[in-house]
Amino acid sequence: MAKTPRPLKPLREFDYKLVSTKLDGLYINVSRDLERQIELGARRGHEQHERSLSVLMVMLRFAWNSYEAVRYISADTPPDPNRKPNYVIVIPPINRQLLDLLFSLVYMLDDLIPRSLDYQRAGWRDLVEERAAIKAAYGSDENYEDFLESMDAQVDHMVEIFQVTPEEQADPVLVDYWKTPFKLAKRESKCKPFLQFLEKSIYRDVSAQAHLTFAGLQKVSCFLVADLLGDSVSEDLRMRAIQSLHFQQVSRTAFLFLAVATEIDTYLKLGNHPSIDYLWVIFSEYVVESQEIYEFRYQNRAR
Repeated sequence: MAKTPRPLKPLREFDYKLVSTKLDGLYINVSRDLERQIELGARRGHEQHERSLSVLMVMLRFAWNSYEAVRYISADTPPDPNRKPNYVIVIPPINRQLLDLLFSLVYMLDDLIPRSLDYQRAGWRDLVEERAAIKAAYGSDENYEDFLESMDAQVDHMVEIFQVTPEEQADPVLVDYWKTPFKLAKRESKCKPFLQFLEKSIYRDVSAQAHLTFAGLQKVSCFLVADLLGDSVSEDLRMRAIQSLHFQQVSRTAFLFLAVATEIDTYLKLGNHPSIDYLWVIFSEYVVESQEIYEFRYQNRAR
């Protein structure tokens, strides 16, 4: 006789109101505090301080933009028939970007001024190589003339502020590429244990989903071919699966933004600890990954 399947436990409900307003307020506070630090550096003529903090500002705003985009496409309210539950499967590449950013940020903060300069100089090399490829393909096309001139101006501006030498301008290969998360995690630095932990605990899974390895594709395939499965999978099971994936991906976006904000707040001693601690504790109650990251890196951080 076939064994009757044991009923599944109901999914635990997460009230997003517990964190939404606090996350909004944290972004506003960290952003404004960071703006003041940048302005102070500019007034005092601390060019390297201003330059390095500007990198942090762009990273913070990128993380927030990603969070807001995910919050919009995954929202339940207000009701919108154009928001389909399956849209959640586009979030892993966004979370992969946030993790890439977090790896770079954590590594840079161990020695911010020189490492942020290395990060920016690597960007100069990337732009130079992109410009060379475009010129090789379209340099004789007058439709690209204005675009290429604007790239030339941008490259020249970066040469000045990122201290690119004449020798490096003549041979951009002399400027190193910025390292991937896997390589950053192998470099000797105070943050090495945390980056290695991140790589093993979450980065591999997010990367597999973002790159659509077969394992990553397999995790979402049932949502894409649900109409072909007929009655082989019940509607209740399908909804349970999409709700679980929805919570996993959206919560990852939220606590990865929180990690970025926490890193910047801690490094600059901005003092937003009550909100930060509250958010980590709430996420830790519902998300194992968040709890592990909090306990490894942020629970006992310097305040």
